Amino acid sequence: MTIGPTQKSAGITNLDATPAVANTAGNGAPGRNKVVDGFVTPAAADAAGTKYIMVRVPSQAVIKNVTLASEAQGAGAVDCGVYYADDVRYLAGGSALAGTLVASASQLFASDVSIAAKVQPTNIMFESGNYTFEKWSQPLWQAAGLTVDPGGMLDILLVVHTTDITTGTGKLYLSVAYIEP
Repeated sequence: MTIGPTQKSAGITNLDATPAVANTAGNGAPGRNKVVDGFVTPAAADAAGTKYIMVRVPSQAVIKNVTLASEAQGAGAVDCGVYYADDVRYLAGGSALAGTLVASASQLFASDVSIAAKVQPTNIMFESGNYTFEKWSQPLWQAAGLTVDPGGMLDILLVVHTTDITTGTGKLYLSVAYIEP
């Protein structure tokens, strides 16, 4: 049996460098984990395109976990993505962006997650395949595909996609854990 070379994470490589390179919180250095959550009650016949604004986080947040839970909705599927805050008080980029999609981040975390039957709390952060391991240590603005930090806050939404909700009336819950560098 051949033993391969020792591999180091980027954070350890930074620490072992001469001189040492400081890591940032959420990207190799410890940070205080914050959690924000919320729930909505979808209505019967919420159609594709219906938006549920679930949580608001700083644009600099490094997302570490996105947990979805739902009571049975009868039918329906949701995407989980990133939008500019819908309230201009939380925007640094101006009111024209309020409530709009951040670049192509409508399915950053998840795409077409069925909520027809009860969903036990499940981490959906990597479900779509768009949120890669590299993005796990990036600030949200960068992970969402922006080239500069817009500042302010960003909303994480669930959006009904492809399949309308039929019965609704059950709670739909989202929790996001993040670190601020």
